[in-house]
Amino acid sequence: MVGGLSGHAAQPGLLDFARTVDPETIALIHGPDYAQEHLGNHLAKTSRASPTSLGVGD
Repeated sequence: MVGGLSGHAAQPGLLDFARTVDPETIALIHGPDYAQEHLGNHLAKTSRASPTSLGVGD
């Protein structure tokens, strides 16, 4: 758990956290490939972060 976020935070909470922390890179390591791709594309468009999927899946 990081600052009130569980391992299964909803997308809006994850996006708020990413904007607050403002990292250069975000590793997407959980969830179906299509969900990681969707979140990664959104992060790439709305933040300075470079998202990368580690392909771990569920």
